[in-house]
Amino acid sequence: MAGFDFNEFKKKAVETAGNIADKSAEVARMVAEKAEFLARKAKLKADIAGERSSLRRKYQELGKLYYNKYKGSLDPDFAQTEAEIELSMEKIAAKQEELETLRAEAEAVHIDIDEEPDIQVDVEEEEDEADDEPAGDQETGEAEETADDGETDDK
Repeated sequence: MAGFDFNEFKKKAVETAGNIADKSAEVARMVAEKAEFLARKAKLKADIAGERSSLRRKYQELGKLYYNKYKGSLDPDFAQTEAEIELSMEKIAAKQEELETLRAEAEAVHIDIDEEPDIQVDVEEEEDEADDEPAGDQETGEAEETADDGETDDK
């Protein structure tokens, strides 16, 4: 039977530990590199989203300016959209009139529907008395079983 060569074992252990350290360093480098790319990607996506939002507002502003300047004489290709805009504006005006009527009705009975209610809740602290505690093991927090249904009383 061949004898155990401690020096050979030590040499292999040191070599294996070195390989593990090298691989760990490589994995850490790759993770850091990927994290950097992901951070740059997230920033670019946020920048793109911000620009799209800005573009959407500018399109909306341009459309509103164009509509206000040329309404009633828009190109026939825009007639359907113009009619839908006018219908929406009429609906808004009708709902605003309903809102004013509702305000007047509420005011007649002394209710201000535009005022935020000031609700205050007073919380009274109860005294900690042993008689008020639910029955059960106070030290472990286990609940006592009820006699009628056998379920635990978890509060």
